[in-house]
Amino acid sequence: MKTLCICVCIMGIASLNKIFTVPSFGQSNPSMYQRYPSSKGQYSEKGQLQAEMIRLAESGAQEDFEKLGEYAANQEAMTRRMAATALGKSKNKDTYELLIFLLDDENRQVRSAAALSLGKLKDAKAFDQLMEVAEKDDSSDVKGSAIFAIGQLGTEKALDIVIASLNSDLTAVRSNAAATLATAEDKKVIDPLIETLKDKEDQVRMRAAQSLKMLTGQDQMVENLSKESVEKGYQIWRDWWAKNKDTFKIAKRGPSGMARKWIETYDKDKNASLNEEELTAAIEAMYKGGPTIQKGETLNRDVRLRQLDGSDKTLSELMKGDSLIYYFSSKCMFCIKAESSIKGLFSEFKDRGPKIIGIASARDTTESLKTYVEKAKFEFPVYLDFRGEFSSKNHVPGTPNVVIAGSDGKVKEYFRGLSEKNVSQVRNAIAQ
Repeated sequence: MKTLCICVCIMGIASLNKIFTVPSFGQSNPSMYQRYPSSKGQYSEKGQLQAEMIRLAESGAQEDFEKLGEYAANQEAMTRRMAATALGKSKNKDTYELLIFLLDDENRQVRSAAALSLGKLKDAKAFDQLMEVAEKDDSSDVKGSAIFAIGQLGTEKALDIVIASLNSDLTAVRSNAAATLATAEDKKVIDPLIETLKDKEDQVRMRAAQSLKMLTGQDQMVENLSKESVEKGYQIWRDWWAKNKDTFKIAKRGPSGMARKWIETYDKDKNASLNEEELTAAIEAMYKGGPTIQKGETLNRDVRLRQLDGSDKTLSELMKGDSLIYYFSSKCMFCIKAESSIKGLFSEFKDRGPKIIGIASARDTTESLKTYVEKAKFEFPVYLDFRGEFSSKNHVPGTPNVVIAGSDGKVKEYFRGLSEKNVSQVRNAIAQ
């Protein structure tokens, strides 16, 4: 186990007196740490801990970054992993060095999280360290995360490495390589991604198909993961590319909705009194599924969803009256925290309100969703957005989200997130 002394020496952010005041979890500041138990605690408490670290990372204050450094040197691997994840949102000058430190952690999940956060920094100097991890780490998952991170760096050299990694012997590396190419802005990735549609592993083929869809805007995804359909899906893409490759251009991703709002406001601000740091950060934000769904819009109800028994249904088949669509993921800590809220709404309105339909994002699989639903004890029907159609075609960003719509698909209310703060608003919307 690496010591906090080594960590802080690398960071150069604290004195020796401070180093020895944090020997283990919970001893430095009991009032802070005791709110968050160890990995044996509840998911909601883990979620609170992660949220606390993200707040520290985003604050920009040096003292908050030092607190995050204490988490990064914690004796518990779960805590170090969360710190590594949060560091992907930090702009502190010492963030890079701290992540390099965590990249050598004894725990593979910590190393994996550190690699992914290095990619988010988009600092080209991380290339050599990430390449070393991709070549030498003893965990295929960590190697895969390193390849994904390399792809996020955006350099020509990094892009070539990721393309080459599509031929790796390791499934995790091929899968992450296919996923990270979704953000490439060079059409030379299309050919190798199409070839990856013939990969022997389901998850790699699906990642390649999803990346192709994001890069091209085309919907010719592999219909399912059976061996019989793989060749068909591959040939559809190959034929399309043969017709379009000479004229096709990958459009650069534009600013997010938040960025556009800031730009419009900034243009009207004659006194230049806006926060330019926030404006810059907003402009750098990238599209993630396009514009956000709005009240009054009509849902695309032709999207296909997978039932837990493996059969498919369209959204129109499920919406026979007013419906509350709960969009979530079993891998989302905020969704796990929202379990009690959505179950409470179901219990309160099951006999007199809209039908609650759970839709899990494409981050899940049928098997992982079955396990989660059984554990969460959801009593409302749950389906899998296995091709990402519900999210992409209806512009529902992230998880959790709540959409209330009529049988005609018209959106009556939309709520970003489902937390203690807005569950009363959802309740009032249902009651009305």
